[in-house]
Amino acid sequence: MCRLKKIVWTIHDQWAISGGCIHPFDCKGTNNGCPSFCPYPRYNSLFKHRMPYYLFRLKDYYYKQSKFNIVVSTDWMKEKIKNSLLLGSHDISVIPFGVNLQIFQNRGKCAARIKIGIPKNNFVVILRNTGLSTDTMKGLKYTKLALEKLQSSKAITIIVLEQSDGFIDLSSKYQVITPGWLDQNAIIDYYSASDVLLMPSIQESFGLMAIEAMACEVPVIVAEGSALPEVVGNDIGGIVVKPRNYNAIINALSLLIENQDYIEKLSKNARRRVMQLFDSQKYIKKYQSLYSTIMS
Repeated sequence: MCRLKKIVWTIHDQWAISGGCIHPFDCKGTNNGCPSFCPYPRYNSLFKHRMPYYLFRLKDYYYKQSKFNIVVSTDWMKEKIKNSLLLGSHDISVIPFGVNLQIFQNRGKCAARIKIGIPKNNFVVILRNTGLSTDTMKGLKYTKLALEKLQSSKAITIIVLEQSDGFIDLSSKYQVITPGWLDQNAIIDYYSASDVLLMPSIQESFGLMAIEAMACEVPVIVAEGSALPEVVGNDIGGIVVKPRNYNAIINALSLLIENQDYIEKLSKNARRRVMQLFDSQKYIKKYQSLYSTIMS
């Protein structure tokens, strides 16, 4: 392909610079070329401990024969690739993903809550559950613990998108709404009804859901160690907390529950940040500019 065409490769995670890990977490094997026996195999096969070693070398062999332009969405991801043994010598551009600001905008909190069936004065937390029992990346274990232990005199609604398993038992403490998987039009109503998006992922290369929520004037609670703090901005579009720490999540939620003025400040700043950095029109223009440069 690289002999026939000019290639632009948009990389979404760390699979391309590892022996097969979407995110290597705390494993340093990728920095050394992946050991011949992988202690954290991602493949369920007879050769799962050996496969990363060979995949790493296959990638190295083909990458060295290929010429392409790499695009990533954050400086966080750019640093990962620059410091990698496999792709560090290639050209890398940072083009953040964007959302359509004409579509993603707050439709009015009161109207959205009436439509969904949420009491007007409740504090509303929205989150995405990709599967609590199998999760390793999204920090759902710490999200659940924080919600179990949170103490507040204010009535709280929890909106759980995608899967309800693992969170429905919170209905004895909160109003729990589980709309399942939503299309783009429907999810904007749920963003509009919310006070905060809870997204303390342990591993995340961007976090499109964060900028969707921010565009709808919903601040986001995220955790250190991923690309999300760069996207959200601490005390700008949300709050950055310590990773794997449910007490930190509780403290952030409590701060927002007790301080309506602070929520309003973050909400306005969140929308403004998306307008400045994550407008889909800017995203398109940056790609057009990159293509023009490459072709010339």
